[in-house]
Amino acid sequence: MRTNQNTGMDAGHASLTVPETVVRQPVLWWAGAGAVFLALQAYVLLSWVLSPDFASRGTGVDPVPAQVRTSAWISQFNSVVAFLVCAIYCVRRSRREGCLTWDALLMIGGLSVCWLDTAINYFRSVVLYNAYMLNWGSWNAHIPGWASGSAHPTPEPLVFVTGLYGWWFLLFSAVFCGVARRLELHWPRIGVLGLVLAGVVTLSLLDALLELIFVFSGLYAYAAVVPGWTLWLGTVHQFPLYGPLILGVLCTIVAMLRYGARKQRYSFVERGSDELPVSAPVRTAIRILAIVGFMNTVFVIAVFAHWWIGSHAEGPLPVPSYLVLDNADSTFNCVT
Repeated sequence: MRTNQNTGMDAGHASLTVPETVVRQPVLWWAGAGAVFLALQAYVLLSWVLSPDFASRGTGVDPVPAQVRTSAWISQFNSVVAFLVCAIYCVRRSRREGCLTWDALLMIGGLSVCWLDTAINYFRSVVLYNAYMLNWGSWNAHIPGWASGSAHPTPEPLVFVTGLYGWWFLLFSAVFCGVARRLELHWPRIGVLGLVLAGVVTLSLLDALLELIFVFSGLYAYAAVVPGWTLWLGTVHQFPLYGPLILGVLCTIVAMLRYGARKQRYSFVERGSDELPVSAPVRTAIRILAIVGFMNTVFVIAVFAHWWIGSHAEGPLPVPSYLVLDNADSTFNCVT
């Protein structure tokens, strides 16, 4: 199903005066937000690459268990393979459609929020990645106003994380769309609210399943949690139940875009783009920026939710040196 066809404007249309109604199209506002987010992350990433912070972080004095090392390599490999599968699918589908498909837009949008991966550590350390995974340090210290002391020592497993953000939103959106179609088939009057609630429940459970695999594999740990809403409290596997709920809401919002685009050709973020008196390549660029702006905005809101909940969290949790903030210190006595 073609979700983003050209409108067939004639060649002379681009020379017309832009109507006021077109100037006020929401797609332009979202595209403006996308341009700001891209400029900010370009500054952050470039300043990181050109700084001494662009260096691999070691695992410290504690030995990394064999099963954790194996899980790390398997997870990084799977993440890259899943990324490549999604990229090949999007490229082939776009070539067949003759234009950039919505799934390709979604993949680009997902990659555009990768720079906010550990933003929940902005004020205090919440998530700690395993330094055994391939990393070149972290760009956190180059995000303006970063207040947490974890900015420099916390590694960002770039291979794992980049691959993850390439396929995560595609997978969750595909699952949501499948569930939504079946629900509308059996309950035609379920409405938007019913679909959203079903999506939050389904995607929260899916997120919890994947995250539990990652946590128990030793890929990362939650250092600060709210005790009353956490499983396996006080262990390196402690798991906050509010995390999947926040991500379930985030992924449902993004998935609703895909579901609406498949039914109505454009998502509400892009609507009005076909009325812009510009060439097809420029229109595509505007749509990309709009999706980037929307997804970064929603992701930032999710980060704010983590910050607010994090203000009631307890921590940090004693963890092994390959997970600890300053792994040059002596061995930690971790509860396992």
